[in-house]
Amino acid sequence: MRISWPIRFALAAVILLPCLALHAAPALAEKRVALVIGNGAYRNATPLPNPRNDAQDVAAALTRTGFETIIGVDLDRASMDKVAVAFNRAARDADVAVFYYSGHALQFAGVNYLMPVDARLTDEADLRLMARVDDVVADLQQAKNLRILVLDACRDNPFAEALKRSVGRTRGATLGNGLAKMDSPKGMIVAYATQAGRTAEDGFGRNSPYTAAFLRNIETPEEIGTVFRRISADVYDATRRTQLPELSLSLIGEFYLKGRSSAASPATAKSDEVSALEQRLKSLEERLRTKDEPQSALAPAARMTPPVTAAPAALPPAAGAYDPVGAVTAFYTALSEANGRSAVAWVVPEKRGAGPYVEANITKFYSSLREPLRILSVERIDADHVGVKYSFVRPSGSACAGDAKVNTVFQKGRTFIKGIAANC
Repeated sequence: MRISWPIRFALAAVILLPCLALHAAPALAEKRVALVIGNGAYRNATPLPNPRNDAQDVAAALTRTGFETIIGVDLDRASMDKVAVAFNRAARDADVAVFYYSGHALQFAGVNYLMPVDARLTDEADLRLMARVDDVVADLQQAKNLRILVLDACRDNPFAEALKRSVGRTRGATLGNGLAKMDSPKGMIVAYATQAGRTAEDGFGRNSPYTAAFLRNIETPEEIGTVFRRISADVYDATRRTQLPELSLSLIGEFYLKGRSSAASPATAKSDEVSALEQRLKSLEERLRTKDEPQSALAPAARMTPPVTAAPAALPPAAGAYDPVGAVTAFYTALSEANGRSAVAWVVPEKRGAGPYVEANITKFYSSLREPLRILSVERIDADHVGVKYSFVRPSGSACAGDAKVNTVFQKGRTFIKGIAANC
């Protein structure tokens, strides 16, 4: 029996509040340009629900971060050419340039193509009517300091079978799954929603899993490499360890979109956090390369080995005080007691009682567990985020030792939970 958290469906779009600190003028003096495209209303294929939202939300986030943003939604080939010309001109004297695409794409003979909404693919000649990613890279390379290419476009290709039949089995050119891997030129970040040759989830919320993770992290005042590594880790966790983004960085020095001047600074020793993120992503890539998710040979009980530490007292926060740890502790304590009413009370009011996230469903699920949820630790991550480690045993007897990152918010004198990203 596969169990998913009720909160995942009700709080599908986890919203992490951006850092709002003001920074010195030099960080914003450079010219930043971005082209964001979301193609979902395909006329000759099944439409995609999220790209329009993805494009609008990413464009808004980049604009808040100082970018002159060109946005295109549901573009046909003529419209894609038009915005590409505008972006080419804007990038000529830019310091930082970003291209973000959400929608259908495909690879053929190792070349990646982006699909306009009027695409109709009957044979390989029709590929000339699509946008080549190589042309986008050429436009990006005009920027002086930092270039970022993001392709949230590895979903199943609706025209694959037709093209395969047209090409035939004896041809040397191949049509692969997902997108072909592309090494990043110097000074560029290339990010795919999943590993090369794999397909990505479109998701069930407002945004795709990759775009949701991008929006959670892109406005944080961190070095840009760290930001993209966190995005990759967040996607892996949010997709139940099935989707690991492909990430290629070719940077010298450090770049910041917020927090410091984004001009390259002399290379410095990597922080422990960055090194840990890099090691984690390498480990995840190796796991997915050898097997989707290797299972431990240990019995369920043996896997639950983390030492149990005393959780903070489950007392409501003081009235009028912002107490993220207290609110999160009270929430998870209510879950461990199958007390749906108390659990729902800690969620932001506009989410309360929505969809499956209601008292009856929470109580029913957690009261059915063979071993109740146990809180192993609760600790503050930063101003608004709390980390929780927990364990429980499902009705089937399988064990889960997981963790969650909880986003909190202070409204009308009370601390509420705004969103939760959990791995089991």
